[in-house]
Amino acid sequence: MKKGQVTMFIIIGVVLLLVAGTIFFILSLPEENFFDSTSMVASIQSCLDGTVEDVLSIVTLRGGYWDINEEIITMNQLLYPYYIKNSNNQIVNLKGIEREISRGVEETFPVCLNQTDTSIDISFSTIKSEVRLSKDNVDVKIVSKIKLSQLENTKYLDVLESQVSTDLLKFHSSADKITSLQMENVEEHCETCIIKLVEEGISLDYDEVFKEGTATYYYRLYNDEESFYFAHNLISNDFNLLDLTVSDFSVKVGEQIDFIINSSQQGTFSEDNEFLNIDSNGKVTGSVSEKGEYLVVFRIETEGGDFAEEVITMSVT
Repeated sequence: MKKGQVTMFIIIGVVLLLVAGTIFFILSLPEENFFDSTSMVASIQSCLDGTVEDVLSIVTLRGGYWDINEEIITMNQLLYPYYIKNSNNQIVNLKGIEREISRGVEETFPVCLNQTDTSIDISFSTIKSEVRLSKDNVDVKIVSKIKLSQLENTKYLDVLESQVSTDLLKFHSSADKITSLQMENVEEHCETCIIKLVEEGISLDYDEVFKEGTATYYYRLYNDEESFYFAHNLISNDFNLLDLTVSDFSVKVGEQIDFIINSSQQGTFSEDNEFLNIDSNGKVTGSVSEKGEYLVVFRIETEGGDFAEEVITMSVT
């Protein structure tokens, strides 16, 4: 064998020894050097934040409820919880809403955890949560331990919290005031009174359905990002079924306005807008000289004192 060949075999042998030694060294290192849970914790936090946002959206849409029950009525494929049913006040309180959010998080957060794609094992017992509603946020704390493990390495998440911004407290406060006012007189519905009770930054829409001796009002409180629904079901043998038929409308600056408002009964018509006039037959006339959107309240009152009001938006372009 030539000397050059021997040298080459020696070099190859040394290289193989170095490779084997390196592999042995790596394998002999403690496993915790390879157990990096940082990204996993970030994924779990993202999972919780997303869960809270989804649950909060559902609870807000359902007027403070997570579960669908017999106290929730469907209208146009939307769910409205009864805050007044058979003229009885049954509005959900803030503690009840916090429990509903907690129930939603405890049901759905484990599903998100189990779907997390990772090489680290995630284990937990029954998920428990604490929820607190404040002026602009909802705060959720997971009080159950979550275990992360990889081979012989383990890490526990003892504190996991999420905060999501929401106007849920404002929605509930507005709904509570509207419900309390309605309970003072379950046989009359004062739209202008209700509008004044809505919190700043919140808007109000509603639909009404009349049946003999009953009326159900379907309310929607909303801002640019959230909506909150609830309903009032009022029952009385002498319930005021007086109503007006008038809708939002648009006109051009200076255009002559001329239309008639219909009502279910005879009465005296009135309105609160400086640009319009309404006669005894419900004929509305007038014109507007400036562009903008104007709220107009139309009212009819019978000789017996019953009244109905309708608030519409007049858009002037």
